Amino acid sequence: MFFTPAPLLLTTALALVAGVWFWRRTTLRGRPRIAAAALRTGAAALLCWILSDPRQTRRVNAPPASPVVLVDGSLSMDFPASAIGGAPTRLDVAKSAAAEIRQRGGARTRWFASETSDEPFPGNAPQRQSSLLASALRQLLISENPPSGVIVISDGAAQDQSDLPLVADALVRRGTAVSTLLSGGGHTARNVSIAGCDAPSVSRPGARIPITATVRRDGFRDRVLTVLIQDALGKTVSQANAVPGENQGLEQSVSLTIDAGANGFTGKLLVAPLDGENTLVDNELPLRITAKAERPRVLYMEGTPASVHGIPEPFFLTEALDSDGIDVDLLVMNTPDSQGKNVLKSWDWKGRREFKPDSRKGYPTTRGELYRYDAIICSDIPRAAFTGDQIKWTVDFVAERGGAFIMVGGKSSFGSGLWDQTPWDNLIPLDMAGAERGLTFDQFKPFWPEEALRHPLLTGFPLQSGENMEAILHSHPLFLGTNFVNRAKPAATVIMRQGKANGMPVMAVQPFGKGRTMGFASDVTFFWGTLHNRAWGPLETAVPVEALVEDPVYKRTPAKFYNNAYFRRFWARSLRWLTEGSLRLREGEFTAATPRLVWTRGTRLPVTASVADDALLAKLAKGVCTAKIEGGRGDRTRLRFNTDSRRFEGLLTQPANAAEECVITVEATATGMPDTLRSSFTVRVPAIDPELSNPDASPETLAALAQSTGGKTLRSTTEAVAWLRARQTSAEVHRRPVEVRTPSWSRPWVLASLLLLLSAEWLLRRIFA
Repeated sequence: MFFTPAPLLLTTALALVAGVWFWRRTTLRGRPRIAAAALRTGAAALLCWILSDPRQTRRVNAPPASPVVLVDGSLSMDFPASAIGGAPTRLDVAKSAAAEIRQRGGARTRWFASETSDEPFPGNAPQRQSSLLASALRQLLISENPPSGVIVISDGAAQDQSDLPLVADALVRRGTAVSTLLSGGGHTARNVSIAGCDAPSVSRPGARIPITATVRRDGFRDRVLTVLIQDALGKTVSQANAVPGENQGLEQSVSLTIDAGANGFTGKLLVAPLDGENTLVDNELPLRITAKAERPRVLYMEGTPASVHGIPEPFFLTEALDSDGIDVDLLVMNTPDSQGKNVLKSWDWKGRREFKPDSRKGYPTTRGELYRYDAIICSDIPRAAFTGDQIKWTVDFVAERGGAFIMVGGKSSFGSGLWDQTPWDNLIPLDMAGAERGLTFDQFKPFWPEEALRHPLLTGFPLQSGENMEAILHSHPLFLGTNFVNRAKPAATVIMRQGKANGMPVMAVQPFGKGRTMGFASDVTFFWGTLHNRAWGPLETAVPVEALVEDPVYKRTPAKFYNNAYFRRFWARSLRWLTEGSLRLREGEFTAATPRLVWTRGTRLPVTASVADDALLAKLAKGVCTAKIEGGRGDRTRLRFNTDSRRFEGLLTQPANAAEECVITVEATATGMPDTLRSSFTVRVPAIDPELSNPDASPETLAALAQSTGGKTLRSTTEAVAWLRARQTSAEVHRRPVEVRTPSWSRPWVLASLLLLLSAEWLLRRIFA
């Protein structure tokens, strides 16, 4: 109805008002006046009736729905229909069957692959690269005249098999049965391909980059696969073998490493081709890793500069950080001033192995000079070495500048150094015991609590091939002492405890303002940290160091025997994590990323986003953060805030027919923020052709579809023609009349009557007015 009762009543009321106005204002009198009012009222009533859109209902017989033959035209249909050499292809068999069914049964033919068409797809058409059977059936179902029955001629190798049950339910509700005719099935998939690659998209110049490649083997279960990485000139820079095992699945991962140059790395990952592969397009994958030259800058202050092991004690940490691309300025507490007090002076440690202090350089004397650093490490430095302003600037350096601060244990550290009586007490994540408790020289193995194992400091620890985090942590040698602390502060995460789960916290981290801080109550140098910085390395190469020996043994142990690979990586990772806020604030970035260089088809992509400014992060945590694929049809994915990792995390679903390069954009906004924060990154989708990499026929898929829709699994074209004729007969018998509604007002006499009424009223006014 064009007019509902309320508007219709309103229109009638307006017509009555117009009639009264006409009756009072017209110049007509007597009978002409009455006649004109009657004519006008009749015309208004007829118009109201037309506007109400009256319709007549009649029942007619609907035309019967015609059946459809749906033929698979995807690339997998180009394989032989049987294992016999020289056999026709699956597509040849399907075309012949479709032509015979169309000739004998009269059904129309549709072709499907990634799309549907009335004509077969050309041999090199991009539409042939996938087989979407469920999508093709859905399109038939929503057409203007859905078919009464469908015969699917296919090899069953569809990529959207998971959608078939839902489509089958819709077909049953519509009364459309599907029968299937298998085309081929004797061919076995023989292919190796690159299924995935996990690697950073950005690295430091000159860094050693770990890469995990996942290869898939179809039909080559007993073959060794050679995985290589080649540079832009085709030179092999890394190689690994994927060796088959008894319980080995289709996919297998191998670890490789490459060296990033000044500009990163450009090359390709490939698996060596094997004889008899179906396709080679999925054997290679481009690798592009960008080098980012930003290096954290660390000011390291050390109170133990002696060369106990033939190597200056501060060099254990400075060299560990420097090898990871971190710039280190070293200050040592070993130079008396004019009053006879030890003061902090610079050591050009890269230029000189022996200590020759530079009296021109000490702890920064201006706020701006201090703010040029990203982290400050204070290891066993007395508070008398600093002025009140320098102590205050250091607090502001973390809270406002977003810098990192680490206090390392010693006789002048924590409560022993009376730091609990200074503003630095707020910085340190360990609640310091007073000077009266002092130090302990009890030996202990570190205990790593569960919260530490989930923390980014350890989850981001760089592992090499064959390593696992549990073994690395278990291999840690004894500490030979520590400062006493009371507890970890409420906002802190405990990384290490003394010996057991309820032991005293020895290392903890916490956010502070815009930055992050760490407290480490033991040491990175002689004596407490002697084994920590010398003997924490791979078990198969570490030299055993007996803890219960006299001091002279440590002094005489040749430096060339120490092994501290895990120590070096642990502290480099710690400084990387602690300085994340400083580097991001310095760059002014809201950052989004993924740990995968390649987005494997059919998987979900992990996406993370974060911002270094803790105040801004607190706002964003209450807002909305979403990720989307630029140019894609997929919806936005909501990223949830993880309070442990202090970042947004989520999984992005890959759209069908995703491009080989996808740009992922992450946006974040919150109440009170005038602008939306955005960050983007690019991820590659491997050019794996599912039609060629896994083309085995799937008769069970076709059989399940036929059974769930009330159809049949056909074995010949004769059975197909008989089934089609039965469906057509059934459609004729059960054809039901449908109701057809036609307008009642769209007739000549109605419009003529309206014209006649309006014309008569106009003539009456012209004659008698």
